[in-house]
Amino acid sequence: MKRILFVLDELFPVRGAPQVRIQNLYAGVSSFVRAAVGGRLAEGEEPQGFTLIKRPSERSPLAFILFLVRLGRLSLRKARAFKPDFILLSVPKYEMLFFAPALRKLAPTLILDFRDSLAFLDYGAYLSHFLPGSIANKIGGLLSRANRVLQERAIRSATLVTVANEGIRRSIAHPNVTVIPNGVDTETFKPVGKSWYDGRRPLRLAYLGNFAEKDLFTWLSGLRGIEGIEIHLIGEGRNKVKIASELSGLQVVFHGSMGHDQLPRLLEQMDLGFIFRKPGVDQSIPVCFFEFTAMNIPSVCNETGLMAEFVHENGVGYVVRGERELVSLIEGLRRDPNQLKQFKELHALAERKFSLRASREKFASLLESFEETERAQNE
Repeated sequence: MKRILFVLDELFPVRGAPQVRIQNLYAGVSSFVRAAVGGRLAEGEEPQGFTLIKRPSERSPLAFILFLVRLGRLSLRKARAFKPDFILLSVPKYEMLFFAPALRKLAPTLILDFRDSLAFLDYGAYLSHFLPGSIANKIGGLLSRANRVLQERAIRSATLVTVANEGIRRSIAHPNVTVIPNGVDTETFKPVGKSWYDGRRPLRLAYLGNFAEKDLFTWLSGLRGIEGIEIHLIGEGRNKVKIASELSGLQVVFHGSMGHDQLPRLLEQMDLGFIFRKPGVDQSIPVCFFEFTAMNIPSVCNETGLMAEFVHENGVGYVVRGERELVSLIEGLRRDPNQLKQFKELHALAERKFSLRASREKFASLLESFEETERAQNE
């Protein structure tokens, strides 16, 4: 029986998109002997086959770097003992690419899984939380260049590369790159008690994410003059306090981080899901768009990157080219709430195109076809 080892910095409990993606792929290869190595964010009974170490907050850079070093060593020890046929290294944290070549020596097949674009890496923005801007940008530039070298080295060492979308695929120079969509659990994200906006209560806009530097909350500033608007922010992140300041004057509700089993009941009460991002760095589709779609919530984004293509091509919401267009959209929905009813079939679309089941099946099929190719070449 084939053996596979999964490595992820933030593996337990299931709290956000990377964990959901990897645990879904983990479930897709149930015929394999499976093991996993990763970080633990909370106490609780870890799943069988998981080896976990405590993961510190990214707000403590030194502690987090030491954690990644420990994780690398633990992964290598586990691979030597487990002797896997496949190792899948998930890369939401690009620094983990440092130990990819060493893992490749311990298994016939190393799979690098990229959930986000390599263009997301911005050490300067991260370090500006701890250092003066000019110093942060200089050090950040040096670290980014060093990390690009690590990326190229790690990608060369990989046997296969799996990515979350077509934009990431186009950015990676490797002969074997396959798109495995992030997907959404359409059994959990189901709009059973959907509350449709009728104009008699506030229009509710929802953000679901980690308050990243690339997210532009200032786009909401034009909504300050419109009555009957609520901004609901779901998640945690180091920019939360800054964003709260940027949104002063608006009616804002912070919900904090929520488990995936809790999210649907809150999302049922939402009317629009939004995310606006800096142009030039967005080559990924936010997982929240899949979750909004599954909950019959149209998404609103700006005209940048793959997320705009996703909204356009699938008809799952609105793309606005500026703050004025956003204000015009919101004012139009306030005047005519029935416009939102055109999105009442979004859940069915998600079931057909973006389900976790479809991603699991594609991953399992990829490994099976790769093994068949390898056997044919060796005969």
